[in-house]
Amino acid sequence: APTLASIERSSPPSATTDSQTLVYKVTFSEDVTGVDTADFVLSPGSTEGAGSGTSPVAGITGSGSVYDVTARASQDGTYNLVLVSSGHGIADTASNPLTNTVPTTGTDHTYTVSIAPTLASIERHRPTAENTDELLLVYKVTFSEKVRGVDKTDFVLSPGSTGGPGSGTSPVVAIAGSGSVYRVKVVAFQDGTYNLDLASSGHGIADTASHPLTNTVPTTGTDHTYTIGTPAIDSTAPALASIERYHLTDKSTDKWVLIYTVTFSESVTGVDMTDFVLSPGSTGRAGDGTSTVVLVAGSGRVYDLLVRVSQNGTYNLDLVSSGHGIADTASNPLTNTVPTAGTDHTYTVERVD
Repeated sequence: APTLASIERSSPPSATTDSQTLVYKVTFSEDVTGVDTADFVLSPGSTEGAGSGTSPVAGITGSGSVYDVTARASQDGTYNLVLVSSGHGIADTASNPLTNTVPTTGTDHTYTVSIAPTLASIERHRPTAENTDELLLVYKVTFSEKVRGVDKTDFVLSPGSTGGPGSGTSPVVAIAGSGSVYRVKVVAFQDGTYNLDLASSGHGIADTASHPLTNTVPTTGTDHTYTIGTPAIDSTAPALASIERYHLTDKSTDKWVLIYTVTFSESVTGVDMTDFVLSPGSTGRAGDGTSTVVLVAGSGRVYDLLVRVSQNGTYNLDLVSSGHGIADTASNPLTNTVPTAGTDHTYTVERVD
């Protein structure tokens, strides 16, 4: 039977590193197959965020008796990789299963990861729209890991911001949150654009291991702006998105009561029973162009329509082409009656009484 010979550090070679990509070299006593990412977990004593017994493995390369196992370090801590004690499916080319999970040479290397935190993103949180007449703006600030030392003076208005009190000053009135995510509240005193920056120096932000923040520009490129001014006029008409079987139930049924879920592109009003009819080609009771809807429930974007039938056949529901009175909250009327998603489900009723 094959044996596990060693698990060694490969890249980087040093035990202490700031790299988030860790490569272990795993060596067996002979050629084996069946080595995959689920075969490796963090050993007890590892202090990385996912905890012992979980798998940080992102990929495996190699063949024969030597494999490179790449693990992803998400935060500071120790990373020691072990082979799972059972269920790994590793065997040699003669199908003899692996007999041990502890390296026979005693080589079982640990990485100690020390990662500096970074600013990941500054995003609009409330309101979500860029254009708004709200005076209280909330930004969501996300870091790559847990940090401390985040306070109001760490944030300023970006160059190019036109709202008072001007670029380079701090309009922040409160900060909530902890760990890696914070909510930064800004008061807008006048119309203009508000783009928030992290101060380039003197912020005092560091992770729990006291590594200082290394960047002040979001790594994802997400750096949202608010524009305060007269509320934008909504001139976008709503659309019919889909007409689907309720909870995507089976097409064929023996029920006399059918439920369709109708979804629109935005919140609408004016949806009632007379707005829906049987499609051309429906073979069930009442025929094309008539309505068998007996109940409409729902609000906003999604409505459930209850249709009562009394005989076998196919039932496909359409929105009437005119006269429906459906509109969004800005009174823009519905512009289409054919689902934009192409989802237009049919029921086939086959009942034997």
